[in-house]
Amino acid sequence: MDRVILLGLNNKFSLKTNLWGHLILGALFLIQGVYHIESDIVFPFGLMIGVILIPGGIVYSIYGLLSFNKSSKYAPRFSISEDELSFKKNLFKPAQRITWGHIKKIEMAPYLLIVSTEQSETVMHYSSNPEISLEIKSAIREIADSKGIEVLGG
Repeated sequence: MDRVILLGLNNKFSLKTNLWGHLILGALFLIQGVYHIESDIVFPFGLMIGVILIPGGIVYSIYGLLSFNKSSKYAPRFSISEDELSFKKNLFKPAQRITWGHIKKIEMAPYLLIVSTEQSETVMHYSSNPEISLEIKSAIREIADSKGIEVLGG
């Protein structure tokens, strides 16, 4: 049973609302950029503003698609399976993967997990909203308890 929990943004909106918000704002940037380029209201400033808004709209929309979509391999998330715990903090860094068999202890604090293995300690600091943080901690606690791993805090 693989469980993927997206981190989202540190706001009170759901992942779906964040996705649609980014897509709509990106589309508005695109429309505004085309409008500024096509209208000769304040040439050459309209052209410069349009040239800034169009790429901004594209990037904003792509960011929304990559960050708030469960099927995206780039989305910041916790992936919890029977074999390993995986944490991806942002779009550009690879996920940290730790096999459950190597984990000796997990310490939980607000928006922080410290995973101790035989050789090292991995600090997983994340930014999310309280509901998602509780979901992450309960899912990790459930698997850790079934594997006999000590869990502190939470």
